[in-house]
Amino acid sequence: MSQCTAKVFSPAEAGREVRRSASTVKRVAAELRLDPLLTVGGARLFTAEQVEKIKIELQRREQEARR
Repeated sequence: MSQCTAKVFSPAEAGREVRRSASTVKRVAAELRLDPLLTVGGARLFTAEQVEKIKIELQRREQEARR
């Protein structure tokens, strides 16, 4: 039996990675239509790839706001 050992992030952990709040992470993920993993209890978990997409989008928005 193989197990997946890929890193997953809670919204709070993802927020620390991108230096934003968990609510910002959840909002941007919804806007990008990312499908986070859901635990049995309904908690969202983001893959490292999804966190990277969120980070890139936030950086793009920062640059756009500076113009």
